[in-house]
Amino acid sequence: PPVARPVTRYGVGFAISQNTLIVSYDLVHGASEITLQSVQGTSDHGKVVQSDKASGLAIIQFTKLKAAPLAIANDFAGGAVECVALAGIELFKPDARLLAGTASKPTDNWTIKLSKSPGLPGAPILSNGKVVGVTLSDRNTEANAVPTVTLAQLAKLVATDTGTRAAFTTDPKAAIFQVTATHDSK
Repeated sequence: PPVARPVTRYGVGFAISQNTLIVSYDLVHGASEITLQSVQGTSDHGKVVQSDKASGLAIIQFTKLKAAPLAIANDFAGGAVECVALAGIELFKPDARLLAGTASKPTDNWTIKLSKSPGLPGAPILSNGKVVGVTLSDRNTEANAVPTVTLAQLAKLVATDTGTRAAFTTDPKAAIFQVTATHDSK
């Protein structure tokens, strides 16, 4: 008989408090283990504390690390944006990069245009240094049509977060984590 092997998936998470991250729901839903790795090379284990399948987002809590959170914007009507993405999957120290782009006013099934596809889901979209959306991309996503969760959907989930508050970072790369989710094979 075939041997069941765990499936490993990768994504991006970003800090919204000292001990919580926003991640893609599909990445962590049903995961047996979640590991977080900061761009500084430190790691921790996380657990899902809130999830919202409708928006495609989840909140992960961790205990060992202290993260520098990103500020969430109050509103966004479209314009120039930056995406804080990972350059690729790294074993020891993820490499965050900024991708320039533009976004129309958020709507249902919102997509944005970036200079390059972010590849992994969960990357924050920033306007004036504050989060206005979250990508739900994958490695096949075209840069000119990146599916993105709106600020309104994100704000609804963030309102439920009970993480430890901290001063917001002015370095968006410092708030980024590589998230590894292990799923037991069925």
